[in-house]
Amino acid sequence: MSLSLRRYIACLVLADLLVAGLSATLAVFLRFNGSHASVNGIPYVTLLPLLPTAWLTAMWLGGSYEERVLVCGPEEFRRVLNASVWLLAAISVGAFALHVPVSRTVTAIALFSATTLSLANRYVARRVLQTWLRGDATLHRAVVVGSVEEAACLSSHMVRNSHVGFSVTAVHTPHRASLGSVTERIGRILEEVDRTGADTVAVASTSGLTSSQLHKLAWSLEGTGVRLMVVPALTDLAGPRIRVRPIDGLPLLHVEEPEFIGPRVVLKRCIDIVGGTLITLLLLPILLLIYLTVLVGSGRPVVYSQVRVGRHGKHFRMYKFRTMIADADQVQERIEEPGASPVRAKPSDDPRVTNVGSFLRRHSLDELPQLWNVFGGSMSLVGPRPHRPVEVARYGQDARRRLLIKPGLTGLWQVSGRAALPWDEAVRLDLRYVENWSVWSDGLLLLKTLRAVLFPNGAY
Repeated sequence: MSLSLRRYIACLVLADLLVAGLSATLAVFLRFNGSHASVNGIPYVTLLPLLPTAWLTAMWLGGSYEERVLVCGPEEFRRVLNASVWLLAAISVGAFALHVPVSRTVTAIALFSATTLSLANRYVARRVLQTWLRGDATLHRAVVVGSVEEAACLSSHMVRNSHVGFSVTAVHTPHRASLGSVTERIGRILEEVDRTGADTVAVASTSGLTSSQLHKLAWSLEGTGVRLMVVPALTDLAGPRIRVRPIDGLPLLHVEEPEFIGPRVVLKRCIDIVGGTLITLLLLPILLLIYLTVLVGSGRPVVYSQVRVGRHGKHFRMYKFRTMIADADQVQERIEEPGASPVRAKPSDDPRVTNVGSFLRRHSLDELPQLWNVFGGSMSLVGPRPHRPVEVARYGQDARRRLLIKPGLTGLWQVSGRAALPWDEAVRLDLRYVENWSVWSDGLLLLKTLRAVLFPNGAY
């Protein structure tokens, strides 16, 4: 573990300690209003240090300080919530078993406050850390092992996602390691690790190393503090779809089929209706203001519709607030930028966009009328972006899997770079969502969308 990461974890521990102490003090004050309350003759003030101790213990036992969950992904926040639930259960069972009349109000306020503040602290700390890592800083130095193509792909992925904390210090390909015995090949990898001061060896699926050779590499790294990571042959698959099925000691990865029908799809539709209704009610004043602004600024029509392709290739009309001049379609061919991707590239200085439209686009407010599409069932709150029929006609075989589910008002690639992403990367992100979608991931994407709308020039 790097020194920077140790310091980061130490800051998290200190923050959790302060949060728990503040929460306990606040709970006692709110419940008893400064009076000298006690439990079996012991003042609550004397018991205050117990909550920070119990909180840190629960967080540690729950794995909230494990290095692999800290930098990205929702697992860190999930573990904080789990620690809170387990601590509440422990306090309840302990108080009942020992006949200790602990105030339930104090317990509820203290744990709720500690959980909320800890989650907020970790979110802020993660954002600060990721901003730092997007510079020249790094947490882990990796030696990438694999074929030329796979090693280049893995290296570029690490560089592109520098906020995770990995930097590539060397690339070791089978061509360079093809000569000599297995011991010599592993020795060359270890030499690269020593030469670059790496703390990670990342092995691609087509590294040329057999299972036994990977075992020997892992044994060689034991006790050195260097971690070994292996990229599976099947990438972009989420944990819920992968099951380990051992057969006589041989672990096999069983990949479940993606779920496009069934109870979860019904639940997604219910969430679309309920969530769309709540969003519409909350944003109703903004919708009316945008309507009047577009009407006064550029006249009618205020809402623009265009045919798009939805689930299973079904055509539907998608609605948006009009952001261009009225005859934008007629001048499209003259200003359209050429590009190799199947989807038309948007010019950065499109002269058809009005002043009001430019603001609406920058904050994605022009997409709000698509809530009507959500109510109608042609779209979902979260899903791949719908494209025009002429664009879908140019899809490759991989991209056509986007049509297996409903398109969405927002999606994975929209909060991962939006239009700045190349087509291949956008397809990869859309397919990752199609293959692994869940109600939990939809909720996270909606929160990320809110952040992208509020801070359109920030990092996603």
